[in-house]
Amino acid sequence: MRDRSIGAIGVLWGGFMLPRGRLARLVLICAGAWVAATMPLPAVAQASVDVPHDVDAWRARYVSAQHTFDGRRPHYVDDTARFAVGRIELRPVAALLFTLEGVRASDDWQQYAAVFWSSAGHYLFCCVQRVGAKGTRLLDDLGIVDDRIRLSGKAYAGADAPCCPTRPVSVRYALARHRMVEVGAAH
Repeated sequence: MRDRSIGAIGVLWGGFMLPRGRLARLVLICAGAWVAATMPLPAVAQASVDVPHDVDAWRARYVSAQHTFDGRRPHYVDDTARFAVGRIELRPVAALLFTLEGVRASDDWQQYAAVFWSSAGHYLFCCVQRVGAKGTRLLDDLGIVDDRIRLSGKAYAGADAPCCPTRPVSVRYALARHRMVEVGAAH
């Protein structure tokens, strides 16, 4: 007597009986393609800014040259980056605010601002400065106003938790001899 169990005559898939062999594989491949085509795509976090290639290439080199507390590479947080263009002393410039995680500890982060001279559609690196960190201030806005790089966000007040600074802050930087120099902070 022949075995009439599912294994002998076919494969049970999604409540349907499928025959064994090439036809079964074809049906499964087509069904898999249909399922994949009808499933919603996962949400992808979009970058907050369109950073020019020259600037992004510099950022990638900078990050790869940094080391964390345990000798690894820090994690670049793309969705927190800010990019601005403007003029300082009549020269076209661009600025990039970006965050690196895991620098001093696994739950740590630091923020940097980098300035680039703009020339003939290319960006040439000028300088970089650490401008924020966990425990000091969290900056989330960048602009070039009145020949100054303006950063704003929140600073830590005495009772703030490490995750959540609450005191508004605005910091201004000037360029002096290819360095960023803080010229004032308003709290």
